[in-house]
Amino acid sequence: MWRLGARESEDSRTLKIGLSEMSRLINADKKSCRDYVRSLMKKLAIEESKGYIAAAGADGARTYRIFSFNQILNRRRQAGMTHIVRIGGVVFVDPLTGQEVLPGGNLSPDGNLPPEENISPEPGVELPPSIQGQVARFFLIKKTRS
Repeated sequence: MWRLGARESEDSRTLKIGLSEMSRLINADKKSCRDYVRSLMKKLAIEESKGYIAAAGADGARTYRIFSFNQILNRRRQAGMTHIVRIGGVVFVDPLTGQEVLPGGNLSPDGNLPPEENISPEPGVELPPSIQGQVARFFLIKKTRS
């Protein structure tokens, strides 16, 4: 998406594309593309800047704002989305409780945690049902270079 988008700023681009065209470009089913887009939005990698306008036909495709890698990391940091659990997918979690963190949450990152180091949940911390019974490690997102 980044390569196809029109430059909006140094850290973002915009792309007007419908699910049909997207599925053709990446050779995937439309439903899969919809899932991919939702996943990227949840991970703060893209956002919808203009919605779909049915009356406009092909010109009514959604417009997405795609963020640069550094901007994605900054957005995640601001949203408190600094730790993940990998279990077939990525779930952002609170580094102290293991509870899932969703975009727009008010959790602020714990500045006392060592960067780029794995940590285990505190004894007695109850992990979300989606990861209970599985080996889970938390990973810090690497700090972007200044």
